[in-house]
Amino acid sequence: MTDPSNHPAVNLGVASVTDDLASAEEIAELRGEQMVWQTLLHQASSQLANLAGYPHSRLCRAALDVAAEHVRSAEKVLRALDDVLDPKQSDAGRQLSTRYLRQRVEREQDVLRQAG
Repeated sequence: MTDPSNHPAVNLGVASVTDDLASAEEIAELRGEQMVWQTLLHQASSQLANLAGYPHSRLCRAALDVAAEHVRSAEKVLRALDDVLDPKQSDAGRQLSTRYLRQRVEREQDVLRQAG
C-alpha cells in the first residue's frame, strides 16, 4: 500500500510559482498522457471487478472490490483533470471544473491520510 507520508498534501488554495507556465504543446502532451492512463485505469478496474466475481473467499472478493474502487476513483481524478485542461472550455466552465478537481484531489488526500 502507498504510504501517504511519502505524498505530502498539496495546498490547493495557494497559487504555485509554476502555475500556468505550461505551453499549449505541453498541455496537449499532458492531456494525451492523461487519456492513456485513464484508459488503463478503466481497464484495470474492470478486470479487478471481474476477478471479484470468481469464487474466492469473502476477504479476497472484498479486497478486489476495494482495489477496483480505488482505481475507479483515480480514473475520476484524471477525468476531472482532463476537464480542467480542455482548451475548448469557457472560463466559467473551467472555474467549475477546477473547483471539482480540487474537491476530488482533497477527497483522495483525505482517504490516503485515513488509510495510513
